[in-house]
Amino acid sequence: MNPHPRTTSLRLAALAAAALLSLLPACAAQPEVRLVDASYTGQYGQARAYLEHKIGVDNKGHKDSDHVDRDYLLDRMRLMLTMLADGYAPSNNRLVERVYDLLRRQGINSDKTVSSVVLNEDLKIWKGEPFEQAMAFHYIAVYSALTGSWDNARASIGNSLFQLRDFGKDQNGQPLSSEQLVRNASRGGDKYFDSYKPTPSDFTLGYLMAALANQQLAIMGDPNRTDEANQNFDHAVAVDPRLQALVQQFRTGQYNTILVVDAGLGPQKVATGPDGAIAAFAPRVASDNRGLAVTVNGEGGFVWPWVCDVNRMALDHRWKNLEDLRVAKSLIGTGLMVGGGAAALYGMNARNDTAAFVGLGLLAAGAIAKAGAHADTRHCELMPQRVYVLPVRITRPGSNVTLQLENSPQSRLVLTGLGPPAGSNAQLRYVRLVGPTGYSPPWTAPDRVLYANDATGPTAGPQLPYILGGHCVRTPSQQALDDYRKSGFLRETTVEELAALYRAEGIAFDVREEGGVPGLHLLEGGRSLASPLAGTLGFNRLYCQEHPAYQPRSREAQELAARLAPAFRAATGAPNNIAPGVPIAERPSSPGPQ
Repeated sequence: MNPHPRTTSLRLAALAAAALLSLLPACAAQPEVRLVDASYTGQYGQARAYLEHKIGVDNKGHKDSDHVDRDYLLDRMRLMLTMLADGYAPSNNRLVERVYDLLRRQGINSDKTVSSVVLNEDLKIWKGEPFEQAMAFHYIAVYSALTGSWDNARASIGNSLFQLRDFGKDQNGQPLSSEQLVRNASRGGDKYFDSYKPTPSDFTLGYLMAALANQQLAIMGDPNRTDEANQNFDHAVAVDPRLQALVQQFRTGQYNTILVVDAGLGPQKVATGPDGAIAAFAPRVASDNRGLAVTVNGEGGFVWPWVCDVNRMALDHRWKNLEDLRVAKSLIGTGLMVGGGAAALYGMNARNDTAAFVGLGLLAAGAIAKAGAHADTRHCELMPQRVYVLPVRITRPGSNVTLQLENSPQSRLVLTGLGPPAGSNAQLRYVRLVGPTGYSPPWTAPDRVLYANDATGPTAGPQLPYILGGHCVRTPSQQALDDYRKSGFLRETTVEELAALYRAEGIAFDVREEGGVPGLHLLEGGRSLASPLAGTLGFNRLYCQEHPAYQPRSREAQELAARLAPAFRAATGAPNNIAPGVPIAERPSSPGPQ
């Protein structure tokens, strides 16, 4: 017997609803594995190249699909952090400006707290948790300080000191967890989430960076900034008395270099609770009170405390977005599905078309609601576990600065090529320790700069461009050409001809030719000559370890390299592309970072 048409339509509808349910289970966003690997190995060049390809950055710092890209800000923040971690800080960078502009439009409430912008729960334009936004403003301030723009650094870090939403503490005097907030809201209703108290920020890193920016502006001749610097120093110590000695050292002004040092991997965002509706953070590297030891040319031996523990921020409800909407939708979704399933079953058994279709509609609506109820677990994987800010005094060119976490020999990092700042203001360097495990590649503690570069100038020994078999990756210039001629090479070549040779190889000279973001460096198989700053992780990785010999592409470069190879081998007594380098302490002085 053929089934009744009505029964057939109901079964088809039920099958369609079942298919819909099978497609709708929520899934958590997965961390970008390449970025996590970069944090362990220090290979930020490869991570940056991956991100550039992923988002298609053009010379305006954006792309045509901005309005539909849910990760627009997240990916650009990731790219900005890989650029900084590698020691690049090009002036007037559109990428950094874009990140700053978007963060400033985050939606400051009338009580000066912050929240993310939401189109709907499953199509959120990511702006991060409040602690991620504060850290992003900090990194933009670091970028500005790297370029010597202390006024912009002051403006950026000021945006990180917004007020926090405080719901009080539990019976043990600890801030309430997300789960406790949800339980309280289930008892107190939606109005509970309006019951918070706006409180001043406890972002010690923000206060300290604001103090340093104001201190530098005072040195530049703005006396009004002295009082503001002292107020921010006072705030930092009031929030964290452990910083008294560190702050006092900065107050004296007896430093000319500031090291901002990140260590460890920050916490990972996970979905917890019913239907995975509550967002929480799980530490990946445990918090502790280890200090960071710093020496300059083997002298000093100061140990300074961390200034910011990102784990602690991530676990404090005051630094997180409220998840009330997700939880409410999850609860509503569960109710709709239970009620819809019962109504559909009753309608099909009673051959009641209306009841059955209404039930199936409720079931589908409930599934959609549940699918949108899961927590958004996107987060910035490049956040550190902790941040140190160190006062250092550099008195001579080519200095070595050694950093090491207490009781952690594998964390040792030797920064090379640092000299004193050119003017009266302090210079800043941003560094990420490689780790957090025992992985320590040789270039983290080098004793020689092996490649002549634009940051520190020529090394010892014969000078010849890397693209012709030598160890020089300076951009073509008259000074570089003069050094090649002194070594007995390229005597009949002009600067214009040398530049044309690089162009024939498809090589970019600076970041302006690369859309404002440095591409993969020539030494790592890329086509960029843009140099990281001396005293950074990227400088070490590029210039303080051997790289494979360059393989010319153009016929002109191939023929010239072949003609020069015998003379270069004779001059160096080494295979092609292998030069002795020069110990850091013996390297001639240079004008400093360009």
